[in-house]
Amino acid sequence: MAYLNCQSQNLVQNGSLEQYYSCPDDHNQIDSALFWMNPSNPIYGTPDYFNECSSSTFASIPNNWSGFQYARTGTACAGVYLWSLGNIREYIENSYFLHLSKMHVTILKCINLGNECQFTTDEIGVYFSNTPVLGINNGRAPLPFVPADF
Repeated sequence: MAYLNCQSQNLVQNGSLEQYYSCPDDHNQIDSALFWMNPSNPIYGTPDYFNECSSSTFASIPNNWSGFQYARTGTACAGVYLWSLGNIREYIENSYFLHLSKMHVTILKCINLGNECQFTTDEIGVYFSNTPVLGINNGRAPLPFVPADF
């Protein structure tokens, strides 16, 4: 059996969401984390930013509106509805340090179901683009992009 020694690097800016412009104090503040944003119109999705710096019951860690959860690493994390009974879907977006090539592989390290959630999914997609995806006004439908095939 052969073994291969591999090295990796984090290509996502502020991947742990610990760097921020301002400490979150309410829902829908993903843009408080450096390099993170909501690509869709806030009427249709309001992704949350949770951080230990917050004293708000909505945005603190480990206690917040969705239950009790420490960040996997560090002091911050994001929260999104992948689908809700009101047919709401939320998305988060980040820009990269480097342009990706076919040789790069991106892995989502940790996805956790909030304590107050009743449903989950095994279909989470990742979309890569050369330009920012902003201001999507697609109602409550999924974003009109084809996710990467891993």
